[in-house]
Amino acid sequence: MRFEQLKHRVARREQLLEGRLQQTRDQWQTLRTTWRDSWTPLRIVVAGLISGFVVGRSDPVQTLGKLGALGGSGTRVLQLVTALSGLFASFQASSAADEAEHAADKADVAADAAVQAPHAGDIPAATPEPVVVAPRPAEAATELSER
Repeated sequence: MRFEQLKHRVARREQLLEGRLQQTRDQWQTLRTTWRDSWTPLRIVVAGLISGFVVGRSDPVQTLGKLGALGGSGTRVLQLVTALSGLFASFQASSAADEAEHAADKADVAADAAVQAPHAGDIPAATPEPVVVAPRPAEAATELSER
C-alpha cells in the first residue's frame, strides 16, 4: 500500500472520529437537557417519599430500639446517600466543565469568523490615536533613578 493511500485512510478515519465525537456531544447534551427537564417538583417529592418509605422499611424497630436513631442499617443507608450525593456532585461539575469547554470552542470559532469576515464596503477602519498618559510620580522617579 502506498504512503499516499495510508495518509488518505488516516485522514478519513480522523474525519469519522471527529464526526462521532460531535454526535456523542450532541446526544450527551440532549440527554442532560432531558434529564434536567424531567425532574419536576412533583417527581422530586414522589422520589423523596419512595426513598423515605424504603429507608423506613429497612427494619426500623432494631434501628430505633437498640442502636439509636441512625444505627445499624440506617447508617449504611446514610453512607450510601452520602456517596451518591458526592458522585452526583462530581458528575455535575464534570458536565459543567464540558459545557464551558464547548462554549469556549464556539467562542473561538465565532472570533475566527469575525476576523475573517469582510469589512463593510472594504473601507479601512480608522485607527484610533494612541492616548499618551503621563507616568505616575513613583514611575517617573524610578525611571530617573535607573538612568
